[in-house]
Amino acid sequence: MASNPQLDREQWNRQLLQRTRVLTVEDAVEQCAGLYATAPTSYLSCAARIPGVRKEDLDRALYEDRALVRIAALRGSGFLIPKDRIDMVVSARDRKEWYEGAVDKIVGEAVRKRWARKILDLLDGRILRAREIRSRLGLSGKEAEALRYLLTS
Repeated sequence: MASNPQLDREQWNRQLLQRTRVLTVEDAVEQCAGLYATAPTSYLSCAARIPGVRKEDLDRALYEDRALVRIAALRGSGFLIPKDRIDMVVSARDRKEWYEGAVDKIVGEAVRKRWARKILDLLDGRILRAREIRSRLGLSGKEAEALRYLLTS
């Protein structure tokens, strides 16, 4: 199938890959309607779209300003979205039962419920990254994978 240069150029521009103007991280995420956000891809996605962006710019938007949210969406993959769009994205991907069932298949319902209580205690008004929660719970291997599903639900 032959490529259509005009369509290719339009797609390139729609994804903000033309790099003709300086955007903030928040603007880029808004204009793209979200960016793929598994680490380190989220940083690379921003670097491809925002000339001169620094790692600290995304960290600030996520962890200080809280203007962006990292959320599991399509097929459980992480995406950056503007915080004011979270209701729309959550309602579109509301699959809590599926995620909890995935955890239960790996570690069982009792362990999942115990982890959920421990995670709530760990958070207690704090923001922790998934790797920090994994570390504090002492999880690795299949358990660490199961935790990913629990944090998504």
